[in-house]
Parts: sequence; C-alpha cells; structure tokens
Amino acid sequence: ITVKFCATPHHLGGASYCSSGELVFNKFRLGADWFEQGITADVVRLLIHEFGHDASSDHLSSEYHEALCRIGAKLYALARRGDI
Repeated sequence: ITVKFCATPHHLGGASYCSSGELVFNKFRLGADWFEQGITADVVRLLIHEFGHDASSDHLSSEYHEALCRIGAKLYALARRGDI
C-alpha cells in the first residue's frame, strides 16, 4: 500500500483507504498526539475500519462487515500465536 499524510479540515475524517491501495492519514483530524502514542487499540481500530473499505466503501454493506470480521479474526490468530 501507499501511505500518505494530509492536514485538512475538509471532507476527510481521521483516515481514508481506497481499494487501489492508498491509505491517507489526516493529521488535522487525528492530532499530533495520535501519531506519538505508538500502536494502541485506537490505532488498530482505525486501521481495521479503513482496511475494511478494501471490500466495500459502504459502511452498512455485508461485504464491509465481513471484511471487518476477517481482519479482526486474523489479528486475533496472529496475536494468539505470538506473531504480533
């Protein structure tokens, strides 16, 4: 994926991911402290949310819901094995 950063109060929330593989973090919305805290539950939550958009841009679709479930299950399995 390509990771980009922006700082805008307009139309973009904390982050945005599109299926072409571009992840954009909005420093204006997230705040400087968000980037200094390391990998926290909030960071993982945002990444799961954004990577779910690889399946669908519609938050209410079953494809998006299933993608979130798959990502969460994979993270759990990796953590349980000690790989993360």
